[in-house]
Amino acid sequence: MKPATYHYLLFILACLYFQNTAYSQNGTIENNRPNLVAYPKGIYQSYENFKSGIPTDTLTQFVKKTGNDTISHRFYNGLTNTRLKKEFAFSDGTHLYLNLNQIIKNFEKEDKGQLKDDGSYHIKALTIGARYIYFEDYFTSTEAAVLGGLMAASIARRVKGFVYDREKQQFNLFKNAQDFEKFIRENHPEYLSKVEMASSVAGSKNRKKQLEDINLIREIIHTINTIH
Repeated sequence: MKPATYHYLLFILACLYFQNTAYSQNGTIENNRPNLVAYPKGIYQSYENFKSGIPTDTLTQFVKKTGNDTISHRFYNGLTNTRLKKEFAFSDGTHLYLNLNQIIKNFEKEDKGQLKDDGSYHIKALTIGARYIYFEDYFTSTEAAVLGGLMAASIARRVKGFVYDREKQQFNLFKNAQDFEKFIRENHPEYLSKVEMASSVAGSKNRKKQLEDINLIREIIHTINTIH
């Protein structure tokens, strides 16, 4: 083989290597993380199956129908059109959907006492990271409903964020700004000053503060997932 031809082949092989390396580093699901953070396509029948990251059914074809609120998702058997509502999770290989009723059953003790919208449905993971999977939905505290009735519950209803901690294998709901601050203090103190600054700007405990905090929660969880 001529030297020029040999060097040309080495050049081509080097290009292919770096191209494949770049692809593997940038092959993302969400949050600019490697594909290893994804859940393989399929149905996860139980919470334990979900924690293992191994689907129990990879053969059944399923169809997703999204509600008018764009938050609730319902799944059906692609062949029989039968509703699939007891399954803990669905993954299409890119996006992940969890059964909210079953999530609430697996909340930690301090996170219980939250009311959700009626019905059985799945919610989509907004961020899938190596450490946290982040979700949002509308919640109302049971206390607000009991003390203030339906009108108070309606006023208190707002979007709240929560995560599935893949390291600890547990869910954590951020009920309010103070609850999120506690979570950061105990788990990621390097971000505590940022949370405290946002709280001081927002002022006293009021609904406006809670609504503003959802953006802060999204930002910090996204950042944590990016560097972990």
